Amino acid sequence: LYEEAQTSEEFRYARDVLILACSANKPMACSNLGHLYANGRTGKPNLAKAKQVVAQACRLDFEPACRYLKQLQTLGAKP
Repeated sequence: LYEEAQTSEEFRYARDVLILACSANKPMACSNLGHLYANGRTGKPNLAKAKQVVAQACRLDFEPACRYLKQLQTLGAKP
C-alpha cells in the first residue's frame, strides 16, 4: 500500500490505514508509518512523530525498525 502510493491522496489513505494497523501493534505498519512521517509524504516532515512510531515497532521486536530508529536519531529527532 505505502510502497505503491504515488499521489498525495494515496499517501493520505496509506497513512490512515497504517495508523489503524500501528495502533493494533502491527510493527511493520508502525515502521512504514514512520517513513511517511519522516519523509513528509502527507505534510511537513515530522521526525519526532516518526521516531515515536518507529520506536513502537522496535519495541515490538521488528529489527528493521530498530535500525531505522538509529538513523532517525542521527537526524536529530527528539525523543
